[in-house]
Amino acid sequence: MADEPVGAMLRRLAGSVGERPAIVDRTPNGATVSTAYAELYAAADAMAHGLLSIATPGERIGIWAPNSTEWVIVEYAAALAGLVLVPLNPALTDPEVADLLDRSACVVLFTVRDFRGEPLLERAASVISPRVRAVCDLATCQASLQSSPTAAMPVVSPDQPLLVQYTSGTTGTPKAAVLTHRAALNIGVLTGPLLGLCDGPVWCNPMPMHHVGGSVCVLLTVLANAGTMVLMPSFEAGEFLEMLEQTRANVIGAVPTMLLGMLDHPSFADRDLSALKLLQTGGSTVAPALIRRVEEAFGAQIVNAYGQSEAPSAVQTRLTDSDETKALTIGRPGLHREARIVRPGADGTDETVPFGESGELLIRSSLTMTEYLDDPGQTATALDASGWLHTGDLCSMAPDGVLTIRGRIRDVIIRGGENVYPPEVENVLLAHPAISDVAVLGVPDTRWGEQIGAAVRFRAGASPTWDELETFARGSLAGFKVPRIWRAVEEFPTTASGKVQKYRLREAFK
Repeated sequence: MADEPVGAMLRRLAGSVGERPAIVDRTPNGATVSTAYAELYAAADAMAHGLLSIATPGERIGIWAPNSTEWVIVEYAAALAGLVLVPLNPALTDPEVADLLDRSACVVLFTVRDFRGEPLLERAASVISPRVRAVCDLATCQASLQSSPTAAMPVVSPDQPLLVQYTSGTTGTPKAAVLTHRAALNIGVLTGPLLGLCDGPVWCNPMPMHHVGGSVCVLLTVLANAGTMVLMPSFEAGEFLEMLEQTRANVIGAVPTMLLGMLDHPSFADRDLSALKLLQTGGSTVAPALIRRVEEAFGAQIVNAYGQSEAPSAVQTRLTDSDETKALTIGRPGLHREARIVRPGADGTDETVPFGESGELLIRSSLTMTEYLDDPGQTATALDASGWLHTGDLCSMAPDGVLTIRGRIRDVIIRGGENVYPPEVENVLLAHPAISDVAVLGVPDTRWGEQIGAAVRFRAGASPTWDELETFARGSLAGFKVPRIWRAVEEFPTTASGKVQKYRLREAFK
């Protein structure tokens, strides 16, 4: 594992591969612009000196903006200056942003003038607290901060916090996971060998930088392999396919909703994606039917990955795994990770379950979060005294260590005393040719306790009856697992990273 902070690796690459493109970005008029490693380091170093004139190492700075080269510069500048980055979703409302800024005690906020018609810079005045010393426009902050008085650069330890990553909020209020330089950088270092990355991969990134998938799993994997990250301001299937073709990217990472968007886009069949060699997916349960459809359509090797804000890229399939393993499981723990499947005991202890039995997935590693910021109660619940992170996800483990995800603990449906795991039902329904996507959840029922509900998004032009879908499901599922309540939806409420927010989807079943 690397024993250095993030900024030190960037500095080394600026010296060794300084002319190599580090970032390829897209301008508003559709042109591409490249930033080399030497340029990137110089910009980040200058910004770090400017930041140290208004903030002290260890303090936190927020960034409320879409993907851009400037976003990456801020992340690296914070790393060089020993400041802690707090990424914020630009789609959040003012009260949500105000709450997260207050909880994380940010002293500087970076934002943009406009995001999808929303005047974020103007709105920033109403969300900041008195402790915020400066609000910086990403479009002009490089020049203004570079002109600030310089300050001595601190010595940054690998064990210092790099960022505070708010969880995606699929189950409610986001929590603030703290990741160190050592954890975040080594996630990138150790991901490369598992993906078979060679020196200088070109990774087209549709993941938002305000999510750990972008700011850590992609950016720092690219950094650790001296590669190029192709940025998109946000994900739009047609534009992403165009950028993928234009840049001849050989790696992409995308959550299932993004994959579906690309596969269903009218231009997909006309795009030359022959340079693509590897596709990493994950972020939620990935149905076998989708895995197989993606492999066939893209003609690239696929890796199914699992992680959380608290433990990014913790588990994944391997390139050498069988098609069945890639389609049906999330693979094995990553390098320098341990995993257990446990059943909570009545005395508060955790009992390891036998192979094949479902229980909560626990992960132990130096690559997980150190704490939830200023929340010792939640931290103690998530991280036990032995260092095991309680993920809240239900999994089973095979004798060879391969893990199969069964769902979230909160998502388990108990119908008449029988446990039903939504991913099992979703995987069956996704095999139906009329269904593009589906989410299964429990609906309160006076007789059964919970009934099985399914929200379905159909493929264009498809309109099967609910009876037809129920008959289809009965061909593969026990009767108590078959949905009885159906809803057609145009789209699912999701987090910025594409995970379905089932707690919001339940509103459609009331």
